[in-house]
Amino acid sequence: MPIAPTVIVYHGVGTVASERDPYHLVLPLDAFEWQMAYLARHRQVVPLESIVGGRVPSGPPAVAITFDDAFRSVLTHAAPVLRRYDFPATLFVPTAWVGDVMGWEPQPRSAVPLEIMSVDEIVACEQLGYEIGSHGHAHVRLNALSASEAMADLATSMERLTVLLGHPPRYLAYPWGKQSATVRGAAQRAGFEAAFAINQVADGRHGRERVAIRRSDPRPVFVAKTSGRYLRFRMSFIPRATLRVLLPVLDRYRQRH
Repeated sequence: MPIAPTVIVYHGVGTVASERDPYHLVLPLDAFEWQMAYLARHRQVVPLESIVGGRVPSGPPAVAITFDDAFRSVLTHAAPVLRRYDFPATLFVPTAWVGDVMGWEPQPRSAVPLEIMSVDEIVACEQLGYEIGSHGHAHVRLNALSASEAMADLATSMERLTVLLGHPPRYLAYPWGKQSATVRGAAQRAGFEAAFAINQVADGRHGRERVAIRRSDPRPVFVAKTSGRYLRFRMSFIPRATLRVLLPVLDRYRQRH
């Protein structure tokens, strides 16, 4: 099985207890630090544009780091670790929620508020050298919308980010990682150079693949997920059939961690 470059996706990074993180969006800081140290030793971390453009240097498996949702913890907790290793990263912003708190999923009272960066903080991330992309406008499931509704959401996000950054964003990450032929077409018409799903084998320039990194992933799973072989193996017949049996068990495990 050939080694392919891998785009990994995080959400938040911090020290939030698992019971206060019902959607498992915040990776513990110590786990993130271990993962970045592992990448520094065993992988080559490259800008997202290198993978999009097919300009990945030879050597260890290539990995691009991305963050969805633009949570403030990326700037306060992840950025210092990335700076330690001089790692590039991409931040995908849901433009309707800039400067707000995550509200696209109902949060129990015990949950920690997940704050989203302000305009100034997003600009600061770009000044740090991060690529800023779109995570849609309203953070809705685009594959559940009509073509015109999906187009309106993506066009609004493109316009907002162009004003915010002073230039159009190049890349889009689909909210919840879900896409369809209709959504891919809307992303292309909205002007995005490339767009990314999650845990789906690549389907053209506007259906590129990423691998989600979860707080419940043991270290060997992270190693596998960044190996360049993980997603194609996971999506082959035998692993998919096995996962259908194991997913209920994994879900119960993740709820406890």
